[in-house]
Amino acid sequence: MRLRVYLPITLVALTVVVVLGTRSASQEGNEPTPSKSVTELLTDAAAADFAHDIELKKDILLRALSAEGPADELAAAERSLARLAWKYHLEFDEAISWLEKAAARDVDLFQTSRERVRLELRREDFDAARKAADEATAVAATKTERQAARAGLAAVVVEEATTLRLDGQPTNQRLVDEALTNLKDLVRAEPGDLGPSRLLVAAALLGDDAAAVVEGWRSFYHVAPDSPAPNQVAEAGRTLERLMATWNGAESGAEARVAVVVALADSRFFTEAALVALDPHSGNTDHVRDDPTVRQIVAYARFCRSVEALSNEYYRQTSPGVSAYRDFERGLEREAGTLWAALVEPDSPPPTRRFERALYRELGPRFGTDLMLERGDGHRNVKLGHRVIDETRVIEQYGYRAELRFVSLGSMVSNGFRSWAWNSGAQAGGWAVNPKITQVRPAYASDPIRAWRLLTDEAEKTRLDEEIEGARALDWRRAEENPYAYLPGLALRLGRQGRERLLERLSASGMDGDDLRMAFVAEYERVTVESSIFAHEGRHAIHRARRGIVPARSAEKEFRAKLSEVAFAPEPRLSLGSIFNSQIGNDSGHGQANARIMRGVVAWMQEHGSDIGGLDAARPLLPQFDLLTDEQIRAAFRSMDPLAT
Repeated sequence: MRLRVYLPITLVALTVVVVLGTRSASQEGNEPTPSKSVTELLTDAAAADFAHDIELKKDILLRALSAEGPADELAAAERSLARLAWKYHLEFDEAISWLEKAAARDVDLFQTSRERVRLELRREDFDAARKAADEATAVAATKTERQAARAGLAAVVVEEATTLRLDGQPTNQRLVDEALTNLKDLVRAEPGDLGPSRLLVAAALLGDDAAAVVEGWRSFYHVAPDSPAPNQVAEAGRTLERLMATWNGAESGAEARVAVVVALADSRFFTEAALVALDPHSGNTDHVRDDPTVRQIVAYARFCRSVEALSNEYYRQTSPGVSAYRDFERGLEREAGTLWAALVEPDSPPPTRRFERALYRELGPRFGTDLMLERGDGHRNVKLGHRVIDETRVIEQYGYRAELRFVSLGSMVSNGFRSWAWNSGAQAGGWAVNPKITQVRPAYASDPIRAWRLLTDEAEKTRLDEEIEGARALDWRRAEENPYAYLPGLALRLGRQGRERLLERLSASGMDGDDLRMAFVAEYERVTVESSIFAHEGRHAIHRARRGIVPARSAEKEFRAKLSEVAFAPEPRLSLGSIFNSQIGNDSGHGQANARIMRGVVAWMQEHGSDIGGLDAARPLLPQFDLLTDEQIRAAFRSMDPLAT
């Protein structure tokens, strides 16, 4: 299964080494632990965070502050202590004290202000959150920081306005209009970024800007010119565009308003649909609220917000060996009962046994809901999202066929305990329950944005060029010591080549400007799914359907799935990241498969060296893999596949 957690694999390995090492030193009481630098202690703290050992992390951070070190690292430790205080213990005053200490060091003021924004949003002090967001804007030093600061301020304003409207209170229209202006600028500068795009839809609905609603919606779903939206929301998107063409905001009739509410809900914008339904400026609000479908949509929007709050509180109270799941379950039953009355019958409570299954059966057809309450890591995970893609495809590879269902979830209410604990610095990328592969779209949707930046942002391009050049000599040394080693410079070059070739292909069709950018984002997302899901996971589906064609060992299964991932990839260079990486040769099934592929690649290059343009046969071959054409890469991978040969 390749659906991934977004975290560098080096940190995963580090978790085991550091956490176990730290504990053994303190428990055994043998030789004193050598003093560590602040840098090393921050690395240890990150590992403890990954393992969700919060007390250990706090202890390490306090030790870091007692050592001498650079001001930026000490400020980072203080920000981390602040987050532990407010996020896990709701100790807001203590957290603010840590942030004030970090700010006094006069370094990384932007990050310190951003942490204050998160804190104030958590306790719903919107005035203080706006003030902190203004401070972040004032100290932002780079283009990226300035954009993030503007988006952060807009997020505060939209969340406050949403909370007020759902509570039946008036909003500050001046602040909403300012946020709307900011968000339109941000989305036009960088379409496809999910956060600002979704905020734009909400702000545009609050500000009665019909064109911006469509702009934000298309950006959120990476809809390029002449390309379709994801299949589960495509029809709703077309309906929304048609309705927005004649939308008059508060002056629109009840029938049009109901239709907009339904179109937004059908495209998984539930809270935004409730904003339209509950607009107090409309003369027909009561009539709209009384519509049965609208009542159900508003009830579901409230249910989602309540479940998010319940899940986050459950996660907050959960630690290794301790679970507050029963409290969460009671809360979920309560909220489900309220929702059930709105959806089914007022006097018909939901089943008390396996109620989540009954709820799922009720919500799935109505709202595209995907709900899973699973055990894992010593606690329960709440996975609740909404289907934006649901596609069943017959996979055919080398004459073998199997069926694969692919579901991509958006509008996540909860993505499990660890995704919450890592605070979006990492998150679960998906799961597999045969024969369905589920992907969490937000975990992947930023990849195309980063890819575009690496191609077009001069600072990013310069940084990457320097990193590639700096790794070149290291690649040669590593390959001389081990001809099948992980070569970081080669991995970077292959990624850059893949992005450049995709851009060249799209540019050749005549697109430019904003159309080209959105087309790149959409196509990058598409080719990634084609290779990582339908090629790689499709091969696993073939293994399951034809059990006799592959041994049961995971390394063999991963080896063959990775071969298919590249051989059937629309852009093979963009499919190599799961292979040409630091896992090569480790003890995992992926690592052993990657090492075997490296040996096969080198053997193919030895056999076909005369056909590879520019190859220096006197030098190690693997660092020259990027000289292969796309078709040669596919041929090299097919040559290792028993089904192909």
